[in-house]
Formats: sequence, C-alpha cells, structure tokens
Amino acid sequence: MKFYYSPTPALIGVLIVFVQPQNALAFSSTGSVKVAEAISPSCSAKIPTVLSTLEKICKQAENAEAEIDKNVLELQARLTNDKKARDELENLKNQLKKQLLEVINDEQKYQQALENSNLPQSQKDLLRKRTRWLVIRLLSRPGKPMKVEQVAAITGFSTDWVRKIARCYNVLGVEGIVDGHKNSPGGKQKALTPEQQKQLYERLQSPPDDGGLWSGPKVGELIKQQFGIRIHRTTAWRQLRRLGLTLQLPRPLHQKSATLEERVFFKAQLKFFVRLMRWLCPHKQVEVWAQDEARLGLKPVVRRTWALKGQRPVSDHYPRYKWLYTYGFVHPQTDNSCLFILPRVNTTVMQIALDAFTTQVNSRKDKLIILLVDQAGWHTTRHLNVPQDIIMYPIPPYTPQLNPTECIWPILRERLANKVFDNLDALETALIDRCQWLMNNPLTVKGEVGFSWLCSI
Repeated sequence: MKFYYSPTPALIGVLIVFVQPQNALAFSSTGSVKVAEAISPSCSAKIPTVLSTLEKICKQAENAEAEIDKNVLELQARLTNDKKARDELENLKNQLKKQLLEVINDEQKYQQALENSNLPQSQKDLLRKRTRWLVIRLLSRPGKPMKVEQVAAITGFSTDWVRKIARCYNVLGVEGIVDGHKNSPGGKQKALTPEQQKQLYERLQSPPDDGGLWSGPKVGELIKQQFGIRIHRTTAWRQLRRLGLTLQLPRPLHQKSATLEERVFFKAQLKFFVRLMRWLCPHKQVEVWAQDEARLGLKPVVRRTWALKGQRPVSDHYPRYKWLYTYGFVHPQTDNSCLFILPRVNTTVMQIALDAFTTQVNSRKDKLIILLVDQAGWHTTRHLNVPQDIIMYPIPPYTPQLNPTECIWPILRERLANKVFDNLDALETALIDRCQWLMNNPLTVKGEVGFSWLCSI
C-alpha cells in the first residue's frame, strides 16, 4: 500500500493506492482490520482482546468523524453572516475534536495490559505500536481516507511524523511500524566492541586509502566496510573521541631538531650544571634565564577574531619589508622579563642588549645567571664580550621548544594583529606599549614561559 502526498494547497491530503503486499495489513470494506501473516496463527487465539480493542478504536474514530461531517454540513447550510452560528460551529468542532482525542487517551492502560499478556515478544512489539497502526488505518480508510492534518489531530502526532510513519510503512511494510530505536547502539551503549575499537585505532595510525587525512565521513565509511556497521559521521567523530583522539594542528618540527632522548639528556645536564654552580658559588644566587629575538615589521600580522555569524571580518593589508627586533630575556621561576627593541641583530647589537640586561637585573653583582640561548652566530661568536656573571648555555640546534622565550612572541604580536602601521616609528610606539605591559604583568608571562622542568631546577 503506497501513500502519495500532493504538494499544492488545493490538493492537501493523501492519495491511497491499494496494493496487498505479503505480510501487510489488510482492511475490509466494512473497516475491519485483518492481519495477513503479520501475526502467526499460533498466537491468534491469544490476542482477540487486543485486536478487538484496535477495531473498536477505529470504529469510534469513524463514527466521531461521521458525526462531525453531519453537523458541519448542517451548520454550513445555515451559516451566512450569522456570528452566533459561526461560534456554534467552532464550539461543536472543538467538542468533537476533544471526543476524538479521548479515543486514544487510554494508551497507557493498553500498553500495561499488553505487557502483562502471554504473547511472544515479537508480537508484543507489533501490537505495542497501536497508535501507529491507527495512523495507517485512518489514512487508508476505504472510500473516505482522512487528511494528514486530521490524523495528526486525532493521534497527537505532528504532521511530519504522520508522513514519516506512512513512508516507513510504504517501504518496509509491517516492519516499518515497529520502532527501530531499540536496535540502535544509543548514547550510552558503544557501537563498537573493545576489540573493534582496538582494530580501528591500529588502522588509524596509517593514512587512509586515498592518501589524505582522516575525517569523520572517512572513519564512518571505514567502520562500515570493516565491521559492517553503518553509523552517522557525527557518531564516527565520537568514536575518534572515545579512542582518546582530538583534532589538533601539528607543531612544526625541524628534521634536524633534537630527538626526545636528546632533549631529556639536555634537561638532566642543565639541572646537574645548575647544582654544580650553586655548589661552586655558594655566595651567589644562581638563576636560569632564557633569551631570544623576534623580528617584527611593517608586514601585517593576521589573526583570528570574533565576528557576527555570516559576516567575515576584513583587515587592512599593506605589506612592506622593514623590520625592528625585540630582544627578550625571561626568568621562568620569578616571572620577571626584560624586553629591548633594537634595529637589527648582530654581534654589536647583541652586546648592547646583553649589557643592558646585566645592568638591569644584576646591578649589585650578587647573582650568577645561566642564560639559555640558541646557537645563532651572534650568540656563540668569540667577539661577544660576555659579562663575568653570565654564562651562555646553548640549547640543542633547531630545537626552539626548549627555549621558553619563544612563547611570549605570540602575545607580543597580538598587539600588532590585523593592523597596518605607516612607518617604523608608529610600529615602535606600539611595541613599547606592549613590552611595558608584559613586564608589568608577570603572571601573564609566567603562564606562557613557566616550564615545569625549568621551575623545578
């Protein structure tokens, strides 16, 4: 039995084409309901009460609708401009509609009686959907099929749900009436077994067949092919989260950077060296600082920003290639920082920055500063006159992740984001304000440079 709906307002309703499929619900010309092979003969003797209740409900709905049609026709014949007649018609419609809704008001009692019966579980699942069978019955009444809106008002369903029930019945027959949610994994029950999750995790360690990157739809297709389980791409995304995976942007790593073992060895070696200096120089306070440089210029810095949905923000863009350099010194243990803005990077300028740093941090010469630096040429050259109370301690090459000063540059560039500066003087003014703010807010600096392995030395 197929249902077709007219999209035009003038033809709202349901066109019924009767086809008697196998294992389908059949209706006699008198409106009685018969079950053809949907209920086994062995169970037919056990369910006379259930079927009689269903037939009684259908007959009550037919009688109520016939009464509605009769009274509506009588009132419409008398109705011209009489307001009182209109009100009477509306009241009558509401009363009769209420009577129709009361026809299925005993659903809970019916369900309880069905649970207490001795019917097989499969038959209970079919008969439990009495309201859904009522939808099919009302839509397919011989001679006078009801409209979707009328069926929705009687059963309490929405019009969309009534249409969905009809479509499922057209495609699946009797099985389309049974609720399939119980067969789905659900939110708490996992779609994959622990063994399947283990196999999925091992497969995700290699690229997909197309050589690209894994995504929710690709994982869903993989689960369908490998395990025969069809899931939505949102569920596939949740499967990735259950495996402990998150979507992240990889950090760039130079091919010549230090390996994990080399980084661990560097940390242990630095810790030993600091302890040795504290033992050799007990009269001085030994501190570990880190130093690095950042190039900032008239080339605009583009960053993400908040904007109204559907309105993409636009920032001015006028790239020019003139630069200033910020020399940064940070102390992870005390949150102190020193920032200097200089015109270029070379040995001479590095000497200026180093002398200024020594004057500001160790003016009383009571500290021994171990300064972590990368292996740039102006850091390791013999022409650099390193102050007596500073020890330049190089970190492994191509390994900036060991230098905590690298973490303050994104905060510094934030002041320049999505802006265009006319010249280097305007840029310098903005940088000075930002550097002063960072030096006056040590907690912000510590949140970025406070590496636990450095603070514990």
